[in-house]
Amino acid sequence: MSSDEMFAHKVIDACGRFLEDDVRLEEAAVSETPGRLYHFTDLATVGKIAENKTLRAGLSSTLNDPSEVRYGFNLALKQTYDLLQASPRDDYLIWLQRLMRDPSVAPGQLRFETFTFVACLCAQEGLSGQWLNYGRSGRGCAIGFDFGALHRLTRSSAPSSSAEAFELIRVDYSPERQGTRLRALIELGHSMVPLIPTTLPAAERQNEIAHVAHVVSIHIPMLSARFKHPSFAAEEEWRIVRRDIRRAGKSILKPPPSTQFRPEGAPFLEIPFGSESSAISEVVVGFSSSGDPDSLNLLLSHHGVHAPVRRSGVPVR
Repeated sequence: MSSDEMFAHKVIDACGRFLEDDVRLEEAAVSETPGRLYHFTDLATVGKIAENKTLRAGLSSTLNDPSEVRYGFNLALKQTYDLLQASPRDDYLIWLQRLMRDPSVAPGQLRFETFTFVACLCAQEGLSGQWLNYGRSGRGCAIGFDFGALHRLTRSSAPSSSAEAFELIRVDYSPERQGTRLRALIELGHSMVPLIPTTLPAAERQNEIAHVAHVVSIHIPMLSARFKHPSFAAEEEWRIVRRDIRRAGKSILKPPPSTQFRPEGAPFLEIPFGSESSAISEVVVGFSSSGDPDSLNLLLSHHGVHAPVRRSGVPVR
């Protein structure tokens, strides 16, 4: 591995530790956790989840509302712009802004790609907006997962488990806190620049600065996947997330995520919860669903899931 590659991986490791520490800090700030987290889906998928004892995490770019991804990214652009206003000749910030606007200008010899996989859950299931937007207009279902079971399945509390690369995070709806967290990641990259030898020729030094900015720029969407616009705060959303970093099409993480693909080509990761026999603690059938709670109860029992099934009282049609 060349010195350039070693330095790039050093920055990647630093950004990875930042994301892990960010989870720990946010977890420490949570004063009370919900008893359940609800995953909205269609009726047919409930049976598959119960049978396979897995949830699926899809790419953050394929979330129901694409604006969710842009929201955090635009916040980061504003943070970079504000920092540049104070330091208009800062090479790192100039590169960072350029790379965020056009990733194709990244140094070709050390170009990385990042992918964030997300499974969305909500602490609330009794809001009409959730059933309209996520619950198939009241025709779907909400699977209630025991919070403690999900927490034990993630690296937050079990770093040696088979699901150690997944993290359970609470979505941040505060623009002020979001800005602070984004700025901290941007400043982390800034702190790596002095590690570049000043004895390097100017062109080589610029290339190294570009590498730092590139690595930070690809980690910004990972952090942004933890944010959402404050207008959605009533949902009390949580997410199970995992990242992947690739170079020339191959994951550089060890072990690499086991990416699978739906028939239409959409990638996903499986989140197994079979080790937690009571992970599913409730199933709520949509108000307008054709599904019969008693029939669904028998189906769940057939797959070894023993949880109450009820019909939602939220009149969404």
